[in-house]
Amino acid sequence: DAEALGDYLVDLGLLTRYQARRAVQGDARKLLVGPYLLMEPIGSGGMGTVFKAQGRSDKRLYVVKLLPLRNQWNVRLARKQIERFETLPSQEGVVPFVDVGTSNAQHYLVWPFVGGQTLEDRGRRNGPLPVPEPARLGCQLAAAPEPCHAGDVVHGFLKPPHVLLAYHGSPRLPL
Repeated sequence: DAEALGDYLVDLGLLTRYQARRAVQGDARKLLVGPYLLMEPIGSGGMGTVFKAQGRSDKRLYVVKLLPLRNQWNVRLARKQIERFETLPSQEGVVPFVDVGTSNAQHYLVWPFVGGQTLEDRGRRNGPLPVPEPARLGCQLAAAPEPCHAGDVVHGFLKPPHVLLAYHGSPRLPL
């Protein structure tokens, strides 16, 4: 029984629930996106679905965002953007792009995985932030895209679903 085998592999920690479900549905090959193994979905929006993933060669954790395949120009443009980000100095609170590509008829963008939750999820779960918290986060977030501005790069991602609140409470902004 395929479902029992999937449950067994999940119990052993060899597969996530999501991976087992996809394998039982016959979609195991769609778990591989370029050099990344999708582990589980962690969000979605108008631009696509976001997954926690593992690098197949380095075993590190990543965030992979799958985008609809529109045309190759989008990938070329994203690669140029990554190259521009790579020339910028590193900044506290910034999570830089590390990869972009096309796999399984979908474009993908990749960032290192940062534990925690998004500002949007935090608001949904716990309600409005206490009075001093928005000011603290705002000050920290205002400084995060500073290297982008200095390098004439438009960030364009500053909104609650993209602000990551790390476990220690500091906001992080994906570039």
